[in-house]
Amino acid sequence: MERLALQKMDDVRFAERLILGNMQADYLRHDMTWDSNQFAKSWLETTNYALKNGKQTIGLVRVKIQTELCYLIDLQVMESWRGQGVGSNVLDVVRHKAVKANCVALRLKVFADSGAVRLYLRKGFQTVKQEGALLFMEARL
Repeated sequence: MERLALQKMDDVRFAERLILGNMQADYLRHDMTWDSNQFAKSWLETTNYALKNGKQTIGLVRVKIQTELCYLIDLQVMESWRGQGVGSNVLDVVRHKAVKANCVALRLKVFADSGAVRLYLRKGFQTVKQEGALLFMEARL
């Protein structure tokens, strides 16, 4: 892996395809429906980054900073890049950005049965509540 970098992005179509492709099984398993209109609205409310390995886009990250809190809205990695430490490295970069923005915590939502929960726990996140299939997690900064 070359040097991992986040680069601002505006390719909403790429983002939606990647997220939906990665999350479709989760949505079906939890009897949820993807809403493209809601996604488009959310896209405008977040800072969106392409996850780059050199010149190659290998995923995306979406964050939203509100007052002293940073919300990790999406962390999506292409399947061929999973299991190589990309998610862990990205969380370090996002944590650094949140600290620079004077945030006191990094928050996210994740399906309780997602393999990503193990990553988040290893990176210092704790579950603060559960609503249905979703865990609400937080890491203090």
